[in-house]
Amino acid sequence: MVRRRRLMVAVLLGAFFSLASAAAALAQEAPVALSPEQEKEARDIEGLLMCPVCQGQTVRESQSPVAQDIKVKIRQMLAEGKSRQEILAYFVDEWGEGILSQPPARGAGLLAWVAPVVLLALGAGVLARFLRRQGAPPAAAAEPATPEGELRRLEERLKDYL
Repeated sequence: MVRRRRLMVAVLLGAFFSLASAAAALAQEAPVALSPEQEKEARDIEGLLMCPVCQGQTVRESQSPVAQDIKVKIRQMLAEGKSRQEILAYFVDEWGEGILSQPPARGAGLLAWVAPVVLLALGAGVLARFLRRQGAPPAAAAEPATPEGELRRLEERLKDYL
């Protein structure tokens, strides 16, 4: 009697899980067939969006379920005739500007575009100043190496320390 109940429970659980997995498979959306141009556009858009759940990966690079859903949505929207800007605007509305792999050049995003250029210019200025100082001969070296010149040079250095 106990065996029969266990067997019945096992059969019912197996049937339940089989039906659940079949329903999940049917619920998944079939991939949208796109033309080669639309497929290239989809891949380009995937590269412009960051995966919301991955660290430093674009949607194109990521294999996460969220990224897969985004890829499907991009293809659906392209099949509906949406433009790149409309698709990007949809995902910005959905996830915020952080989903964009290239921050917009306004507000705080402007800092991300301007800061590297400013830092590069500052670094070049510091390097140029350093190289100029390294290349210029000291003023004392221009004097002849006579005892009077040596005495003057030592007096100048002594003044610097006092």
